[in-house]
Amino acid sequence: MLHTSRNITAAITALLVLTACGDTTLIEEHVVVRSHDDLAKLHGITAIQGNLSVMVDGVESLAPLSELIHVEGDLIISRTDSLIDLSGLENLVSVSGRITIGMNDSLKNLAGLDNLQEAGELWINGNPELETIGGLSALKVILDDFVLWQNPVLENLNGLSKLEYVGGDLKVCENQALASLNELSSLNEIGEGLIVVNNSALLDLGNLGQVQHLSGELNISVNPQLVNLDGLDGLVTVGGNAQVYGLALLTDTNGLSNLTRVEGNLIIWRNPEMTNIDGLAKLEYVGQKLEIAENGSLTDLAGLKNLGEVNSHIVIQKNEKLTHFDGLTKLHTIAGTFAVQLNASLTNIDEISNVQNIGGEISIRYNDNLDSIDGLRGITSVQGSLTVTDNRNLSDCSIENLLKDISNDIGGPTTISNNNAELICE
Repeated sequence: MLHTSRNITAAITALLVLTACGDTTLIEEHVVVRSHDDLAKLHGITAIQGNLSVMVDGVESLAPLSELIHVEGDLIISRTDSLIDLSGLENLVSVSGRITIGMNDSLKNLAGLDNLQEAGELWINGNPELETIGGLSALKVILDDFVLWQNPVLENLNGLSKLEYVGGDLKVCENQALASLNELSSLNEIGEGLIVVNNSALLDLGNLGQVQHLSGELNISVNPQLVNLDGLDGLVTVGGNAQVYGLALLTDTNGLSNLTRVEGNLIIWRNPEMTNIDGLAKLEYVGQKLEIAENGSLTDLAGLKNLGEVNSHIVIQKNEKLTHFDGLTKLHTIAGTFAVQLNASLTNIDEISNVQNIGGEISIRYNDNLDSIDGLRGITSVQGSLTVTDNRNLSDCSIENLLKDISNDIGGPTTISNNNAELICE
């Protein structure tokens, strides 16, 4: 190994003299290729101890890099106008830092990376002509994040069938032609989060069933053609937030059938065709907020039948067909606010009788058909305020019965108004 100066021309000249002695390593903090000549000077280099950036126009091949085996730093291939593939990198086996393949005007595939087995991170983003990532067929390990973002004509992930490990986040975002994640079936561990957002043609999540734990977030949102969450059935715990949001065709949560714990927030929001959440039947614990909102076809909460503890707020609002709370019979702890609002068809809140203490406030408002809140009569204390207003089918005497049990232990103001004073309790 020869330590070179920062002058790349002098460095390459000195190294070429030693090529016959074995592998040739270039020690350079950042090698930047901006011309044909810069690229040619790297011929014969087998390793770079530093970063390599290829940002050059008019180059159709990376053949001068044909002996490169390892990059100790980052590898950046970006803002090229003539590369159709990555031919020339066939001997590259590993990159310790981040590989960025981004904003290459003509890049159609990743052929040339066929022997790449390990990367520190991998970002593939903003390549307007990229059709396939099949050149990654040997890749097994990504030590940190894998980001696939804004590749508008990429239709599938063919070529990733050997990928077993992503140590950071797996992010698949804004790939408008991507139809499936099916090629990720060998993936057995994601070290942080799974984020699949705004892929307008995505039909399925493939088979990620070997992934059991996420230390970070689960975010499946704004994929308008996604009809189910199948493929996530191995998932048991989520260490961050879990969000299922803006899925126009999603009807259920069955793909989450083994999920038991969410350490952060659980948000199920704006899924207009979702009729049930029965797939959450094994869920026992939510570490922060539980919010179920604006799911226009949801009729009940039966899927939460094993939920025992919510360590912050529960917000149930704007679910226009929700009629009852069936399913919350095991719930015993609400550490924050309990808010039930703007659920036009809700008739009763009778299924949470095991809850004794509300750690925040109670807010029950604008539920036009609500006629019973008997399920709240087991509550003995409310740390915050109590608001029951604008429930036009709820009798005042029903509210009075609730107040008898908790009126001496309410931490904030009590507001009771615009309910139905004419109804007579039995």
